[in-house]
Amino acid sequence: TVTGVQTCALPISLDYSIEAQQWDARFGYLFVDYPGYGLCAGSPNPDRIKESAVALTVKLQNELHWDDAELRARCGVFGHSLGCAAALMTAEKLHLQRAVLCAPFTTMTDMARRTLGWPLCLLNRHRFDNIARLQTLAGRGAQVRVFHGTADEVVPVEMGRELAAKFPQTVRLTEGTDSHHNEVVTDASDAINAAMRDLTGSPAAR
Repeated sequence: TVTGVQTCALPISLDYSIEAQQWDARFGYLFVDYPGYGLCAGSPNPDRIKESAVALTVKLQNELHWDDAELRARCGVFGHSLGCAAALMTAEKLHLQRAVLCAPFTTMTDMARRTLGWPLCLLNRHRFDNIARLQTLAGRGAQVRVFHGTADEVVPVEMGRELAAKFPQTVRLTEGTDSHHNEVVTDASDAINAAMRDLTGSPAAR
């Protein structure tokens, strides 16, 4: 569903439709479920997620009558947790220049190492790699805002800090004091809204 005045469209998890209702109404929001979740068939592996993102974007362009250049100029991505990987894959594939990420991990292998240790972490089949995706985006001059809670019990804030340290010209990190993993989007809602406006050059951000 695309709602609001279509000045920008942000692929976003259905989990945050309530927050989106409180964000800048001049933006349009494209709500996305992963393959295998909600009403979507399939399985949530990297290739299927990327295919779904591309297919949905084609439908979005058709609805808004945007060509590829206008899509790149007016569209960004949003993601939380695993959704950060989906958002970055979409941005890389579609050559988008703006992203807002909440509680991103470095790589899925790093996450597996935290729980399984070495070398069992190498058994991970879904090699989501946010470092590699950010490397590509950094080379294109993209701008990324990261929000991460200092009390995140799932993806440690150190991972958000590592991404910001690796890409200082691309990533701007905002830490939410005492925010847990599932709270960071709600806790940082106003700042996320401001980041979206800032990244798109909205007059409201100036």
